[in-house]
Amino acid sequence: MNRLTMEQGFDGRTQRYHYNIAGELIQSQDEGLTTYWHYDLAGRLIRRQLPDSIDERPNEEQWCYDQSGQLISVHHHSEGYPVSVSYQRDKAGNITGEQQIVRRPDGETLWQYQVSHQYHARGFLEETQLEGLPPLRWQTYGPGHLLGVALGDQHLIEFSRDRLHREKERRFGETQLHTDYDTLGRLARFEVNEQPLHPLSREHHYNLRGQMTGITLSEGKLQYSYDEAGRLTGAQRTGPEGLVYHQNWQLDRAGNRLSSTLPDFADTNENHTLSRMGNRIPEDDTYRYRYDRYGNLAEKVHKLNNAEVHHYAWDHQHRLVHYTRLQGNQTVCQAHYLYDPAGRRVGKQVVRSDTAPETFWYGWDGDQMVLTEKNGQRIYTVYYPQSFVPLLRIEGDSPSQLVSLAQKLEQQSDIVFPTELKTQFNQIEQQLRESSLTTDNQRWLQQLSLEPDYLASLLDPLPAVPDTLHLYHCDHLGTPLALMTPKGKIEWQAELDAWGNVLSQHSAQKLTQPIRLQGQQQDEESGLYYNHYRYYDPHIGRYISQDPIGLHGGINTYRYPLNPIQWIDPLGLDAIENALAVTILGPDVIPAKFIVDESYKFGQDMHKIVGGIHNGAADALRHCYWMCRMTQSFGPGKAYLIGKSHEEAGNRAGQPKDEEAMDLANNGVGISCGISFKRCDNACIEKYNNGELHVLGGSNMSPSTNIPERGY
Repeated sequence: MNRLTMEQGFDGRTQRYHYNIAGELIQSQDEGLTTYWHYDLAGRLIRRQLPDSIDERPNEEQWCYDQSGQLISVHHHSEGYPVSVSYQRDKAGNITGEQQIVRRPDGETLWQYQVSHQYHARGFLEETQLEGLPPLRWQTYGPGHLLGVALGDQHLIEFSRDRLHREKERRFGETQLHTDYDTLGRLARFEVNEQPLHPLSREHHYNLRGQMTGITLSEGKLQYSYDEAGRLTGAQRTGPEGLVYHQNWQLDRAGNRLSSTLPDFADTNENHTLSRMGNRIPEDDTYRYRYDRYGNLAEKVHKLNNAEVHHYAWDHQHRLVHYTRLQGNQTVCQAHYLYDPAGRRVGKQVVRSDTAPETFWYGWDGDQMVLTEKNGQRIYTVYYPQSFVPLLRIEGDSPSQLVSLAQKLEQQSDIVFPTELKTQFNQIEQQLRESSLTTDNQRWLQQLSLEPDYLASLLDPLPAVPDTLHLYHCDHLGTPLALMTPKGKIEWQAELDAWGNVLSQHSAQKLTQPIRLQGQQQDEESGLYYNHYRYYDPHIGRYISQDPIGLHGGINTYRYPLNPIQWIDPLGLDAIENALAVTILGPDVIPAKFIVDESYKFGQDMHKIVGGIHNGAADALRHCYWMCRMTQSFGPGKAYLIGKSHEEAGNRAGQPKDEEAMDLANNGVGISCGISFKRCDNACIEKYNNGELHVLGGSNMSPSTNIPERGY
């Protein structure tokens, strides 16, 4: 049956899998931890049972679906607290609403947060409603290229783009950020307010392999060096008065960072590899490390000061739930973490020996952490669409709970509305607020004997636009460098090294800004960076637990991308593998990754019809689809450069020339399909049926069968 039944890591960790006659996973075992999986008659996962980390009592996760098979809610317990997430969707399957709820063990609501969206008929986002804020309106053109962002009626930020739809200028209040690209489409220059010597202006330099070799700053320069495998080995910062710092890193064959102070004669091959069996590093210059049976970091002890001890406790899904720091026999700091069923951290409590306890709550929009609340104060983060690059920071007090029109009508009628009805009333609420109720909705309300004026009287007033707004000024990777006011004043600024360690940080206003490398939030209590599915330690440049997707994320399951100057891992799962893609696409690199995933799915679908998943018909169709979607989303120039750089990376890994010729030829067909603005799957199927795709070497392919057009 070719199903995975057992895997054993180099560290000895063994996992086993058992299936029913339908091929569904029903039991998994991980070093004595047994999980049971349950499905409905349609084959949908409805329940997962595993021991609780508190007292070993059974703990269940439950999935609920609507009549069309769409997931509408998930429920579980995190450290004894019931946590649930519910979803609303439109007819196209887009998530139009999401609510996260944390309850006390007795069922009383402890904290909740919700977000809603409206989409254009073509599928791109038009409006986002973050609880406690006026609606965010996304002003776009074409297939969704961003032109501006408004908060309620206040225009916050505007963009200008070139013929390839690349951002050329960004305007926020009195600040203008100008962006230039080189002839290969790579990011060449940031310039603030047309001032080359502005503290935030910078220029980027590359070598012939596409590696970033330096960044020219207003006062000094950053220079980077690499080994033959393209791994970052050095960074040097110079200023007006000479050298500021110089860093060197050595890596073993598995990509583990070794001591930065090893002498030249130290053995970094066999001996170091053996001491790191399974890539569990036992020590570095500063600390000794101990792991549990699952490969999670359990303890860290300072080598020079044995009294400093850090303890880490994990739940049975390998999520960090407790952190403790000891100094001698005294507990200096403790932290407790809660997660929702999607694995997102929704709560944190920090208890220090010298201050009052602090409680943090986190609100999410999909995989984006959009809200941090502490002591009634809220900080919202608005991201560049479909990315993890922060764009705007909005601060304000925690508002009173806004009750939607659908919720009020549910309360009046004492009826729980189905998802479709909630979505309809959410749309009507928005139209009533904008005095733009459509004729169709007026007729629909008449059928229900509901008067628009009466419904309008039920609406809660929207929150006012908060006074405190900042623009995130980020580097080429999306790492925040500064927070700027609409007047152009820098109120927070930081410098990080290549691995995300904070070298300097300044804020006269005492602003706290915890976002670090893309997708990461710094935890002050532990020094770790929360990276969605894992925790990253910038001190050692790696994760402290194994990759939850296993070998799909790479052979070394602890490794952070080894060129952190051009690679990112915003979810803590799988690095964006093409270094040039980051510099070409900027914040669009995440939606580009989604397109890659779509293209692989399309290739698998085609393989079921015509075969040839590798160097055959399905492979040709996949490349065509990939480039078509990239062209329609980012323009033919960026699509061509990404396709070309992908093949160059393959060549460095030993890809045969006839494969390169095949891929480049099919990429070209895909770009032509994208320019035509036809639906990409059917456009590429038509090219295949007409014999216009290509085989190994680049010659035309003869179709083995006629693939039918796909429906809508």
